[in-house]
Amino acid sequence: MTYEFSSGTIGSTTLLDRKSNHIWEIGVAAAMSPASPLVAYTKGDGPDNHAVWILDLKGQASEPSKLEARGIPLQFSPDGRYLLTSRLKATAAPYGEREIWLYDLETAKDKYLLDGYTTLIFGKSNYKVIALQGEQQTLVLYDLQSMLQAPLFAVQGLRTVPRTTNDGQGVLLIEWSNSRMLAGKIWGMTSEDQGLRVISSIDCGKSINP
Repeated sequence: MTYEFSSGTIGSTTLLDRKSNHIWEIGVAAAMSPASPLVAYTKGDGPDNHAVWILDLKGQASEPSKLEARGIPLQFSPDGRYLLTSRLKATAAPYGEREIWLYDLETAKDKYLLDGYTTLIFGKSNYKVIALQGEQQTLVLYDLQSMLQAPLFAVQGLRTVPRTTNDGQGVLLIEWSNSRMLAGKIWGMTSEDQGLRVISSIDCGKSINP
């Protein structure tokens, strides 16, 4: 990874190419493609559904292009074709309920997937999307091939951290058992799995601040 994000001026993020030392001033929220030097970002700040822009980092003088997508860019698929965005529901109050949308860079089509937040996309070819829904943080799995979704389970605590594996083909989920003890489980799954499986348990035996 030769690119580095950092806070820029108010309402912007600085992106540095550590090889060439070239600096771009981009929007507040940004996502980097793992398959090509593309970065998606939004220029607006706050809860509104701002337009999403994409910038090709191969040319330092290249101009950003406006996508037919709105909201906050979250993550590219491992092959760089799809972009997940988070959009405020039309009926929601500011900072309220959100929707997950999927933008296809090849067809330039944007479609609604499901309600939720804290989402990610993973897999090898048959991609799946995992998201959290509601105050109980219910995990929901969405299959892009079948276009079906199903709940996985409701986690116990409020400290839930989903992450993709380094190759983008699997997902890890850290589930804290409660908000005060550094204890919980690490779950994992790939796109071929039917459900999450426990990889290891965490129990440091000490309290932390909530």
